[in-house]
Amino acid sequence: SYTGNDQGRATKGAALALKARMLLYNERWEEAATTAKSIMCLDVYELFNDYRHMFMESNKHHSEVIFNIESSLPDFQTGYDSSIFRLNRPAPLKELVDKYQMTDGKSIAESPLFDKDKPYENRDPRLLYSITCIGYPYNGKPITSSDVMTTGFGQKKYTTYTDNETIPLVERSAFNFILIRYAEVLLTYAEARNEASGPDDSVYDAINQVRQRTGVDMPKLPQGLNKDQMREAIRLERRVELAMEGLY
Repeated sequence: SYTGNDQGRATKGAALALKARMLLYNERWEEAATTAKSIMCLDVYELFNDYRHMFMESNKHHSEVIFNIESSLPDFQTGYDSSIFRLNRPAPLKELVDKYQMTDGKSIAESPLFDKDKPYENRDPRLLYSITCIGYPYNGKPITSSDVMTTGFGQKKYTTYTDNETIPLVERSAFNFILIRYAEVLLTYAEARNEASGPDDSVYDAINQVRQRTGVDMPKLPQGLNKDQMREAIRLERRVELAMEGLY
């Protein structure tokens, strides 16, 4: 780790996490799993306990961050608030929104909890933590269609605004863009180990840690999945956990 003026330099954890990502992308499964496991064994990182506010300036340098881009006002600013909130870009697609499971761990096509008239109720909490939906609060007011004209949805990650408090338009902030975080390492380990040797207990444990982080509390994956079924479960988990972070 680094402090003071050295804050932001790449650490051993950052180097290992980048290595694990590259090994995964190149399908070097055993090496990717081993490298990801070495990060887990450092006992330095842990999942942050507030997914909704994990991407806010007030929480930069939290326990899940492995590597980020350091920002500061006025010299090194970001314009995420203006682009995402005022200009509605980038804008999530409905196809992504529909991938978020219900709170029983089933898809919207399978779950008896799904109500087409209230499609965002009883969903994986990461949906409304990550995405602005019409009728739900953001920056102190219910979102309307005029707020999300591009696709009907907006993005919450990387913005300063909370759901229930209204603040003036933020033109520039000092949010640290997160390049690598611990949840990705856990999902890298799960994917690589599953591809190398199938869905053993360590694969379940890694992915269930992500699903059951404080404030998300999704059901554990069902036991008895085969390798192909686990692969699809991991891909879905990566998609919703890392949505709009440039890793899909």
